[in-house]
Amino acid sequence: MALTPTSRLEAINELLDAIGESPVNAESNTGLVEADLAATRVDKTSRQVQKRGWHWNILKDYVIDPDVDGYIQLPNSTLAVDTSSSSRYRDLVQRGGHLYDRDNNTFVINKAIKVDITLYLDFEDLPENARDFIVMKAARKFQQRLFGSTELSEFDKDDERQSWYDLLDAESDAADYNMLRDNITVFRILNRKHFNKD
Repeated sequence: MALTPTSRLEAINELLDAIGESPVNAESNTGLVEADLAATRVDKTSRQVQKRGWHWNILKDYVIDPDVDGYIQLPNSTLAVDTSSSSRYRDLVQRGGHLYDRDNNTFVINKAIKVDITLYLDFEDLPENARDFIVMKAARKFQQRLFGSTELSEFDKDDERQSWYDLLDAESDAADYNMLRDNITVFRILNRKHFNKD
C-alpha cells in the first residue's frame, strides 16, 4: 500500500488519539464535540505556523494591480504583506482586505505594487514536514487543554521538537538559504557603498 501525505482527517484523528478517543470518518458533522475541537485546533495551529512565513507560502515580488477605483484588493488568504523591489519604499500596510497608503492616508493607490505576500494554505497544500509539525504541536496543545497532563505533555514535546527540526531542515533545503546572500547584516557589509548615503 502506497503511503500518501497526511490528510486533514488523519490530523484530526491524531489529536483524538492523543486523548484516547476513537477516530472519526469525516472532518465535520461527526456529532462528537472532541472531533470538532480537534478540527479547530488543527486549523488554529496551522494558521500560527504558516503566519511565520515559509519558502512554500510566501510569494516574492508578487504584482498586485489596483481595481477601477484604485484600490488594491489582497487575496482572502493573506496572512502578511510587505512591499518589495521597486515598491519597497512605499509605506503600504494591510487594512482589512486592502492595502492602505500610510503616507497619503488613503486606500487609493492607483498603480500596480510589488509585494512579498504570505498566504494561508489549506492543510492538504502544505509540505509533509509542515503537516507533521502542525499535528504534533496541535496534539500536544489539544491534550494539554483537555486533560492538562504534564507527563504526557513532556513526552509529546520530544516528538514536537523533532518534527520542528525536520521542518527547519526541509525549509533550509528547499529555500537554498545561504549565509552570505540571505543575511541582511552580511549583505550590508558586503555592499557598504550601496548603503553609504554620503
